[in-house]
Amino acid sequence: MSGKDEKDLIQERADTPRVPQRIHWPLQAMPLARAIAIIYVFLIGYGCLNPFNVDWKFGLDPFAWWTGPLPKYITLFDVTINILGYIPLGFILVFALYPRWQGFQAITITLVFSAFLSGSIESAQSWLPTRVPTQIDWIANLMGAFIGALLAQPLGPHWLSGTALRKRFDYWFGTRWLSVALFILFPFAQIYPQSAWLGMGFLGLGVNPIANWGLGGIHHTIYEALVTGLSWFGRWKIHGA
Repeated sequence: MSGKDEKDLIQERADTPRVPQRIHWPLQAMPLARAIAIIYVFLIGYGCLNPFNVDWKFGLDPFAWWTGPLPKYITLFDVTINILGYIPLGFILVFALYPRWQGFQAITITLVFSAFLSGSIESAQSWLPTRVPTQIDWIANLMGAFIGALLAQPLGPHWLSGTALRKRFDYWFGTRWLSVALFILFPFAQIYPQSAWLGMGFLGLGVNPIANWGLGGIHHTIYEALVTGLSWFGRWKIHGA
């Protein structure tokens, strides 16, 4: 082929309009979503069964909440909290079930699992004197899981497989993923009525500091300082000085 013919061929290829190609994202699972789903299930159980003051002689049938009458007083706050608490669960379960179950199947499995989880927790609350299991809580939990599953449905394979999430996470945070994990877990340390765990302190004391006046909080200060020091030491070991 002469130099002129080669130039003509290159020019012809350059003038040929390019047809956009459809990108086929791989149908792969997202292990992180499954790990988050498992952790979130344990957090729900922890928050709903805390403070674990179990009384086996409480005398209630564990399934009495299902056949019993509706509570006399139903507050909007309790219903809202029960709905909001299960929206992330329904959302992340769709990711965890992908790609084996998608669409209607993913929604169905999410609802069945959420119903079983919420029902088990309500039955377990029958032995907790400080908890009142009701049908309203179960229905609200199921509604939250359904809303969360619906919110995840419009997302494409590049989201459900974690490809887009991974790219954005690396762009925003880079290798600082441990700090992000601690930031996400912090709100769960403020769940009432538990005592502050992991030495994080209770934000409610900032509203009324007089309630903590005196020497009763010195030991809290000691172990909070210890945990903070260990955290900074771990960060230094991971990211370097």
